[in-house]
Amino acid sequence: MSEYADKVAQGIRAGCRDFGFPLPELWIEPGRNLIGPTTVLISRVGNVKRTLGVCTWVHTDGSCNILPSVERHNGMSYHLLVGTRARAEAQELVDVVGPNCSGDIIQPRRRLPRMERGDLLVFLDVGAYNLVAANQFNSIPRPASALVSGDIVDIVQERETIMDVFAHQRIPARFLV
Repeated sequence: MSEYADKVAQGIRAGCRDFGFPLPELWIEPGRNLIGPTTVLISRVGNVKRTLGVCTWVHTDGSCNILPSVERHNGMSYHLLVGTRARAEAQELVDVVGPNCSGDIIQPRRRLPRMERGDLLVFLDVGAYNLVAANQFNSIPRPASALVSGDIVDIVQERETIMDVFAHQRIPARFLV
């Protein structure tokens, strides 16, 4: 890593010298490495659809609005725990899906403990850019965000309601006939 940094620094110094620029300050944005492992998303399992010999779909209230779909990011996967049975043996091959109508396979083909409606599914290491990239696709409100430090829990972003989602939209009067 230090060899790489030395080569980059040499190039920057040479470029600044050649073009008469002052040397820049170097700022490092460690984002994913620092924040990614610090954040979890806790979702609730809705329906579980088991098609014998085909597949099992585990529907959660988490969505690609909050968690980027792994199908769009080659090689990406989430570490998952069934929060209500974190130490249970992984017995079932499942597709974890969200409530959106398209592209909402959050985690395909994962071996997890058998889940039932109401279970908590915990996505680990989701903090890199998920909070700032979350959106309201299909008018799904975004969840609350909490900051946990020891025994202290602070809500740092309120859960949105469906009224929040539509609060700034207006229907032109000509359509209200």
